Amino acid sequence: MSPVSCVCPDRPGASYSVFFGTVFGECLYTATDYIPVVAGMMSLVCWIFALLPQLLANYRNKQTEALSPIFLAIWLAGDLCVFLGALVVESRATMVICGAYFCLNDICIVSQKFIYRKRPDGASATKGKVPAAIALAACTLLLCGSMAIPVAPSAELGGRTLLNVDSPRLCNAKTDNATRIVLGSIIAWFSGLLYFCSRIPQIVHMIRMKNLDGLEVSMFSLAVAGNTFCGIQFISDAAINGIPSVSRWCADTLPFIIGSSGTLVFDVIILYLFAKHGRATKVSKSDLESQY
Repeated sequence: MSPVSCVCPDRPGASYSVFFGTVFGECLYTATDYIPVVAGMMSLVCWIFALLPQLLANYRNKQTEALSPIFLAIWLAGDLCVFLGALVVESRATMVICGAYFCLNDICIVSQKFIYRKRPDGASATKGKVPAAIALAACTLLLCGSMAIPVAPSAELGGRTLLNVDSPRLCNAKTDNATRIVLGSIIAWFSGLLYFCSRIPQIVHMIRMKNLDGLEVSMFSLAVAGNTFCGIQFISDAAINGIPSVSRWCADTLPFIIGSSGTLVFDVIILYLFAKHGRATKVSKSDLESQY
């Protein structure tokens, strides 16, 4: 039998889930303990598939005019902060991988913005710059990861214990490095504010264009679902486990609430604009086709 990579504190009359403890770093004993974790997993699933419909639509239509470039840039910056924050605070490998996946998705959609960009004469933009942009973004992501990996603790790598084999660590243990805690909090607040502000350029862009042809409403619908589940996760976790320290909760959790639930108002506005102008776009497009 392979050695246990981590353990959870003993709770009289209750046993914990080894799977959730090892993979997600969560110590779950009772049915109510699963509520915030399941909500978080549902949020993660929504975000994993959020950009895929838009990526496919961009490829199919060969256009990205309905997407604000500022919106995409801020979204990419926010995801990069989440990825770096996961490395800094020594999150589980699954969270780091998800952060990298989100960044790569953003890089793909930003690359499409360059690929399908139109020149004033109607021709496509030069594609020679696109591979360089993709390579630069990918190298930046790898460089940030390589800078953070060497400072990771020597006791853990890929979920396996390299030192102190006789004393498995706690599954839900948090870093006690003051520098990492402060830096992680700063990154979390920065990413939360980026997410909160990211929708504003897209809303302005949609109001100005009034032509949303090529914009996938499912991307923002999944964003609403993901942010809603994220809010449920934090609220249920606070209700079940309590808040031991208000200041620590504000530093650790509040920025994520601002970056998730705080954007719901903007997402609803985007869905309203899509319902308003998207319908007009379809009508005008059908009228144009009927003339031929």
